[in-house]
Amino acid sequence: MKLQRFELKEKLKSFFIYLLLELVIAFFISLVTNFIYNDILLCVGLIPAIIGCFSLYDANSAMIELNSLSQSKSPYFSEAKIALAKRENELLKLKSSFTGSILDLRLHSLELMLSGITLIILSIF
Repeated sequence: MKLQRFELKEKLKSFFIYLLLELVIAFFISLVTNFIYNDILLCVGLIPAIIGCFSLYDANSAMIELNSLSQSKSPYFSEAKIALAKRENELLKLKSSFTGSILDLRLHSLELMLSGITLIILSIF
């Protein structure tokens, strides 16, 4: 239970960090240019939403596709399995380090996408 609360706090913290960073970027763009602030929010919100969507495509889904397309005794499958294990170990190391886990897109792609969607919704109102 404590781990779930900790993960939820980390996800909310990274969501608000991304949202605040995007709002600051939109504010500075509005100072430099003469565009309407809502249009800037829309454009600044689209970029992280798209990046978050593309980074949500994880190696697990690629592994499922690879598993369905190939046989389990294929050498390509074993190489992909080794690469996936290396990537998972790297992600576990990043999750354990605080500074690496705050701004890593592989760990916070959902929060980045949601902050972009939040800016898009804010630009509508």
